[in-house]
Amino acid sequence: MSNQIQPSPISIPGPAATPILGRRGNYLRYFRDPIASMQNFYQTYGSVVTFVENTTSWVFAFGPDYNRQLLTDPELFNVQLLFLPTPADSAVRRLCTGLLNMNGDLHRQQRQLMKPAFHEEHLKSYHAGMVATVQRFLDHWQVGQVLDMASELRQLTLYLTTQTLFGLEASGEMARTLAPLIKQWLLLFTSDVVNQLPLNLPGLPYRTLLRLSENLESHIQAMITQRQASPAQPDLLTRLIQARDEGQAGMTDMELIGETNLAFISGHEKSAVTLMWILFLLSQHPRLASDLCDELDGLLHGEAPTSDHLSQLPLLDQVIKESLRILPPISSLWRLGTAPFELGSYPLPKGSWVTLSPFVTHHLSDFYPEPRRFRPERWSTLTPSPYEYLPFGAGTHACLGASFAVMQLKIVLTLLLQRYHVTIPPGTKIETQMKITLSPRYGMPVRLTPRSEPFTRSEVSGNIRQFVELA
Repeated sequence: MSNQIQPSPISIPGPAATPILGRRGNYLRYFRDPIASMQNFYQTYGSVVTFVENTTSWVFAFGPDYNRQLLTDPELFNVQLLFLPTPADSAVRRLCTGLLNMNGDLHRQQRQLMKPAFHEEHLKSYHAGMVATVQRFLDHWQVGQVLDMASELRQLTLYLTTQTLFGLEASGEMARTLAPLIKQWLLLFTSDVVNQLPLNLPGLPYRTLLRLSENLESHIQAMITQRQASPAQPDLLTRLIQARDEGQAGMTDMELIGETNLAFISGHEKSAVTLMWILFLLSQHPRLASDLCDELDGLLHGEAPTSDHLSQLPLLDQVIKESLRILPPISSLWRLGTAPFELGSYPLPKGSWVTLSPFVTHHLSDFYPEPRRFRPERWSTLTPSPYEYLPFGAGTHACLGASFAVMQLKIVLTLLLQRYHVTIPPGTKIETQMKITLSPRYGMPVRLTPRSEPFTRSEVSGNIRQFVELA
C-alpha cells in the first residue's frame, strides 16, 4: 500500500443540501426557475458553482472564458440534449437525433452535409414566400382585437417553417396534419409530468408521448418518401435529401427524420418567442418603438421589404440584437465531460455535467453596462466576441440557421409594425418560464391599435421585472 498522501480536493462552492430533501431539494428549486437560480448561483458563489457544495456531478460555469473553453473543445465536452429516458429503438429517440446533439466525426459529417442548405443565396430564395405568408396571416387581424400574441406568433412561424423550409402550403393536407402533431409533441415532450414520471404505463402522459412520436414519425417519413420520389422546389428538405459529402454519402432516413423534426421546432419555436419578447420590449419603450416605425416608413413607404432592404434598417437590427441579449430564447447550454478536466482551479472527473448560460453572460455588467436596461443603441459601437454574445450558441455547434432566423424576424417585424401598434393591456402579468425556450408562462395578451395612434406604455407585473428594468 502506498503511503503517498493524496492532495485534498478543492472545495467547489455551492448551496448546502436542503434539510429534508437533500440534494433533490436543490434540483427542484432550480427547475422551478432556472434563470433566477443561475443568477443567484453566480451572484452568491462566483463563476464556478455546484448544486451541492463540493460535489462534481453537475457544475455551472459562468462567463466568456468558460464559454470559450466548453464550446471550442467538442472532443472533451460533448453536447447532450436528450435527458428524458427513452427506449434506444424508439420513434421519440429518432425524432431527437440530429446535428444539435451529435458529437465527433458524425457531427462533422452531418454539419458538412447541412451547411450548403443555409447558404445566403438559398436563403434569399425563401424571401418572397415568407413575405406572402406573413401578409396573408396578418390579413386576419383587425384593429381593436386583443390577441394572445404567444399563440398567434407560434402559429405564424409554424406556417413559415412549414412552407419555406419544407415546401408545404399551410392550407395543404400534409401541413394541416403535421403542424398540430408537432405542436402537441413539443408540449408533451417538455411537460413536467412526462419528465418527472417517464413510465410507459396506461394513463400516463409518457405513454401518450411514445405513441404520438410514432404517429409524427410516420408523417415525416411519408413527406420524405414523397420528396425522394419527386423533388419539389429547392426547399431545405430537398437540399438535405440531395446533400452528399466528399465520399458521396448522404443522410440516412433516420437522420432526415430527426433533422426535419428539430428544424421544425427550432425554426418556429425560437423565432416565435424572440418575436414575442421584441414586441413586449417595444411596448414598454414607446419612444423607441416610434423611432423604429419612422425608420420603416422612411425606407419602405408602406411596401413589403426586399432582401436588400433588410440590411438597410440599422435600428431594427439593433432592436433584434438587444432583445436577443436581454431575453435570449436559449438561456442555458449543457456539456458532458468525456475525460477528467479543470474549470479554473477546480479539477472535475469524467462524466461531470457542466451548464453554461448565455443569459447570465448577457447580463454581466463588465461587458454590458446597465445589463437590465433595454438599450438597442449600445449596438452602434458594441462588437462582442462570440463567447460574450451567443444567442445562437458558439463554437462547433453554433446554429447553422441563425441567418435564416434573423431574416424571418426582420420580415415579420417590418410587415407587422407597418400595419399595427401593439400595446399590452394594463396589469398584465408577464411571468417567464424556461423549458426548451425562455417564454411567457401565461401567454402574452396584446391589443392591436391603429398606426395613427401614439405608442403608449402600460404597467405590467410578474417576474419579468427581475430581468428587465422597466420605468
